Amino acid sequence: EKYFQVPRNTKNAYNAFFYFSIQENTPLRKSITIIESDESCCSYLHLLTYNNNNKLISNNVVAGSGGDGGWGLKAYGKFNSSSIYEYTSIEEETTRDDPDTVEAEIDSVIVKFKVDKNLNFKKISEQKFKYKKLY
Repeated sequence: EKYFQVPRNTKNAYNAFFYFSIQENTPLRKSITIIESDESCCSYLHLLTYNNNNKLISNNVVAGSGGDGGWGLKAYGKFNSSSIYEYTSIEEETTRDDPDTVEAEIDSVIVKFKVDKNLNFKKISEQKFKYKKLY
């Protein structure tokens, strides 16, 4: 709790947060990742960055996964360079499930972020895709 340093959404009072890993630990800056477990469906990986006074200076969701019923989420990202982060989110929902056919609607979003020296993310582009898939 001490290191998350952001107000919690009261609608999600039962979310749990777990330390995951140290990404950077220097006298000027510290970055860690934590997992937020949303009891309704999903888990999200946050990248938290602190200044030399241990004050939170950025909080970004960099990955996630989960699902419920016929709906699922996969989200992941990568640094294309030290200043560009690309985040992909894919949601799949089963719309038809009978003995002969399973059909799903898939929504994908690819977002590119410009990353500053404090690891703050600023959206610079977004592409959305929607299609149906038969199994």
